[in-house]
Amino acid sequence: MTTGSDILLGPADTLHMAMTAMDRTGWQTCVIVDSEDKLAGIVSDGDMRRALLAGKGLETRVENFMNSQPHCATAEDTREELINLMRRLRIRVLPVVTPDRKLISVKVLDELIEEYRHPNWVFLLAGGLGTRLRPLTEQVPKPLLEVGGRPILESILRKYVTDGFQQFFISINYKGQMVKDHFGDGSRWGAEIQYIEERDRLGTAGPLGLLPEPPTAPMFVMNGDLLTDVNMTSMLGYHMDSGAAATIAVREYDLQVPFGVTRLNGHEVTAIEEKPVQKFRVNAGIYVLEPKMLHTIEPGVFLDMP
Repeated sequence: MTTGSDILLGPADTLHMAMTAMDRTGWQTCVIVDSEDKLAGIVSDGDMRRALLAGKGLETRVENFMNSQPHCATAEDTREELINLMRRLRIRVLPVVTPDRKLISVKVLDELIEEYRHPNWVFLLAGGLGTRLRPLTEQVPKPLLEVGGRPILESILRKYVTDGFQQFFISINYKGQMVKDHFGDGSRWGAEIQYIEERDRLGTAGPLGLLPEPPTAPMFVMNGDLLTDVNMTSMLGYHMDSGAAATIAVREYDLQVPFGVTRLNGHEVTAIEEKPVQKFRVNAGIYVLEPKMLHTIEPGVFLDMP
């Protein structure tokens, strides 16, 4: 096995052995494999508690109370897919199996996240008034509006953590205490959060001047009201390969003219194009900035980055 061998047990092993393995690793789960290294099931700490409450003794074989149809992954699943699946299911351990259920490895959520830690900071802009979304933002700041059952800003944070980023700064102003109350220090998501409090609104770039110290590596800056599936690690790699001072994420925006457009050569019609589509690349509100870019920002001065 490539990882997780400390929590592998056989069907005939006992509840006591499972408890010992979980206590040793802290992973709260044991993976059960048969004599042919095929996945037989999973035992969680919840399974053990239910077994004990049902009167089963410490010498009870795990095959008598294991989950024999656990969620599994395949060798084709990417790291990001594994993390997203484990978070959605709220599990910390996931077996990876072949089509015939032979165990390839055991993935542990904490280890998957830790393997790809980036030193780069992420600066999330969450201080806006959300004027265009009133009355929705009269009681809640825009980054805390829920989409898909969770606040937009939380989805952003989770996305970055999944992609291996840990150090966050969040700029707050309008109803900023609500943002602080929701996220705290970020440890709930495996993040470390510091807050930049704007006493006056400073625009989309001005808050960067309030950083306690300059970054030593390229830094992400992102609007706190965006939902995206951009791979942040790939974007960072693109930026570093380019040698640019700044990289801007863009998205394609199509604008269709609702009429037939004539092409003219003087007074002669050369063509009529019916309802043509014009394509634009618009600013998506995600940036990667080199540290030297921040030296041009004066602390406490309003500055937009449209």
